[in-house]
Amino acid sequence: MRFRQKMLRILGYCALVVLSVLLGFYIHFPATAVAERISHEIEKSLKGKAMVDIEEIDLFGLSGVEAKNVRLQWMLDNEPVPIAVDDLRIRLALMPLLMGRIEVAGSLRARGAEVEFALEPYQEGKTTVIATLRDLALNDPALVNLAGFPIGGKLHGQVNMHLAEQLRHMDGDVSLSLENLAIGPAEPFPDYYPLPPDLSQSIELPRESIFRDPQFASSLCKSPH
Repeated sequence: MRFRQKMLRILGYCALVVLSVLLGFYIHFPATAVAERISHEIEKSLKGKAMVDIEEIDLFGLSGVEAKNVRLQWMLDNEPVPIAVDDLRIRLALMPLLMGRIEVAGSLRARGAEVEFALEPYQEGKTTVIATLRDLALNDPALVNLAGFPIGGKLHGQVNMHLAEQLRHMDGDVSLSLENLAIGPAEPFPDYYPLPPDLSQSIELPRESIFRDPQFASSLCKSPH
C-alpha cells in the first residue's frame, strides 16, 4: 500500500511538472520569432521565388500552430503574384511520432475556399499528400494572373499523390470538378461567357497516362520561354 501511494505521489509530481512546462510554453510562446522563422524557411526553400509575411501565429491544440493573415508574393515572370491565406492550421500527429513517423495534417481558408490536407512518409523517400479542395473561386486575382486570361466559376477537387524530389517520379490521382466555368471579361469579351455544360463536369486525370508519363512530367518542368 505504501509503495502504491508513493508511486501515485511521484506520478502526480511528474504530471504537475509537465503541466507547468506546457502552461509556461503556452503563456510565453514566442509568436513573433516563430513567424519570422517560418517565413524565412519558406522563402529559403523556394529559393527567393516568393516573399512570405505572417501577421499572426499562435499554438493550436497540443501539437499544432495556427497562422492568420498570411501574405505571399510569388514571383512569376519577374512580376509578383499576390496570394492571401486567411487562416492556416498545421498539426503534428503525436501517436505516429512515438513510432518514429512524421505525419502532418492541416487546413487553410482563403477567399472563401477551404483546403484540408495530410502529409505522411511513403516508400522510397516519397511523401504521400492527400488533399480536398472546396469552393476555390477561379476569378481570384492570383489565379487570373497565372491563367493569363479572365476566368470565372468554382473549382472543387481531391488529390492523392506520392511526391518525390524529382517531378517525373511522382504518381497519384487527381479528381477535379468545375462549377459554372466562364471566360471574360476581356477583349473582345465585355462580360463573362458561360461555357457549355459538358465542360463543367468532373475532370479525371488518369494515373498511368498523366503522372507516370515522362513527357508530361518533363513539360511541367520546362520554362514557358
